Amino acid sequence: MKKAVKKEKVEQVKIPPIDFRTVRITLVGETPLLVHRFSEKSKTEIEEKHAQKAKNKKGARDPLAEFKASLYPLPGKKNKYGMPTSGIKNCAVSACRFVEGFAMTQAKGAFHVLDNGTGLTEIQGSAPVMDERIVRIGGFKKIATPRYRARFDDWAVTFDVKYNQGVISAEQILNLYENAGFSIGLCEYRPEKGGNLGMFKVQRA
Repeated sequence: MKKAVKKEKVEQVKIPPIDFRTVRITLVGETPLLVHRFSEKSKTEIEEKHAQKAKNKKGARDPLAEFKASLYPLPGKKNKYGMPTSGIKNCAVSACRFVEGFAMTQAKGAFHVLDNGTGLTEIQGSAPVMDERIVRIGGFKKIATPRYRARFDDWAVTFDVKYNQGVISAEQILNLYENAGFSIGLCEYRPEKGGNLGMFKVQRA
């Protein structure tokens, strides 16, 4: 007599199509925006560190050149500057620390800030001015040194966000940016890093 073969029930996982949406967001600065191109910043810090070991070899600094080098010029646009688009997304992701029930890991895949392929988002508003302030660099024995960077006193950025409606809504994204504007900020000396620059609000219709 043949033994009956038990048939196992196979459950099919249903994966619904992604509902992509796009929302345009404008962030308006509430405190000045201080920019500093990361590659130039790292190079300057390394040079200054070595200069302290060989003080006799240290040449005269050029504040104007350092100011210009701190800017992110927009390709093909004269006297127009931007900020890294990645930072605009990262500040909203970091704001998840102040929101219950929405993890940073989830936010990373729920929405993306779009740009034109340059990796930069244009800064609108006033022309940049030179910001001079003393910073401390180094390890255990920090050395005080002046730093010359570009500062935008009146600024705003407008960008498009592509998001998965099944994971996050446009209103939730706006609320994340509201939190980011107060607690995280953008660019140098922002609240996330112990400063008070780069704070912003969301422009609401």
